[in-house]
Amino acid sequence: DTLTSMNNLAELYVTKGGYGEAEPLYKECLEINRAILGNRHTDTLSSIINLSEFYKKLERYDEAESLDKECIEIQKKILGERHPDTLASMNNLAVLYDNLGRYDEAEPLYKECLEIMRADLGNRHPDTLTSMSKLALLYKNQGRYGDAE
Repeated sequence: DTLTSMNNLAELYVTKGGYGEAEPLYKECLEINRAILGNRHTDTLSSIINLSEFYKKLERYDEAESLDKECIEIQKKILGERHPDTLASMNNLAVLYDNLGRYDEAEPLYKECLEIMRADLGNRHPDTLTSMSKLALLYKNQGRYGDAE
């Protein structure tokens, strides 16, 4: 469909370093999805995520953070707090905070994701192990080696 093609073209522009050409396409995809499908549709959520990830590449972290928060809020309402997509979005925001050194904001998100994954997937599931690793790295980056173990 047209929006998929627009998004694919935006991704191609990004690959070639054409950020100026990509941004209007990402924004237009999001605007059209919101207008036609509403904020609660999965295609709209995908457009929010795509624009957020684009902003992270450009180091426009405030804009990315705002979109990540919006996405999580919508996902919690329509998919629930335990849905893998919701957890992935929460993790993405935690990673953003972690990368920016905003550890106090990253930690509760990492912990919440880990608690849900442990309960729903078990301690040995690859997603749970990845979540544990991210939390341990956060602790390591803070010099909290006892917590990291």
